[in-house]
Amino acid sequence: MKNLITLLFLFVLTLGMNAQTPPFNIPKAFSVDQKTTISGQPEDFTTKMYTDDGKVRVEISPRGMKMITIVRPDQKKIYNIMVDQKMYMEMPMDPKKDPLKALPDINSKIEKVGEETVNGIACDKYKFTNGGVEVFGYVSKETQFIVRIQSADGKMTSDWTNFIEGPQPAGLFVPPAGFIKMTMPAGMKIPGVPSK
Repeated sequence: MKNLITLLFLFVLTLGMNAQTPPFNIPKAFSVDQKTTISGQPEDFTTKMYTDDGKVRVEISPRGMKMITIVRPDQKKIYNIMVDQKMYMEMPMDPKKDPLKALPDINSKIEKVGEETVNGIACDKYKFTNGGVEVFGYVSKETQFIVRIQSADGKMTSDWTNFIEGPQPAGLFVPPAGFIKMTMPAGMKIPGVPSK
């Protein structure tokens, strides 16, 4: 589920990077709350995202367990942090599996399809098409920040709130002091993560 949310975010981000004049504002550094509703899921999925100069931190709390993922392209590392256990795992980031590069940019298209009010905010509604995949984006008329991302079939909706632009503390993008670094047992492999 988290991967689906991240994919939609990266999908829209990639369109913004490829478009000459994207209709939304993705600042270099910001924080945002995301509340995602998925059809068939009993509970909403909430995340807190921070990003600054390519570094990303995502906080989630599935079933009350707080977990943090930190992506550091500059270090080519990904940190998965288990807050309650005060432990973290460090994994290599494979540039060949960069999700931004995996998203197709052939025939990418942004089309305004209407205007709607979302959570009390006047928005322009856009259809984003990339590699045959379509999502809808709702962009604030006033700030040009994304307010909502929605799958074309309407089964998944991610509302963005408390969007704050500006530099983020450097300490957000490193494992917390005092946390124990976990070591993977010999021979054990995590799917999608390259072996050292």
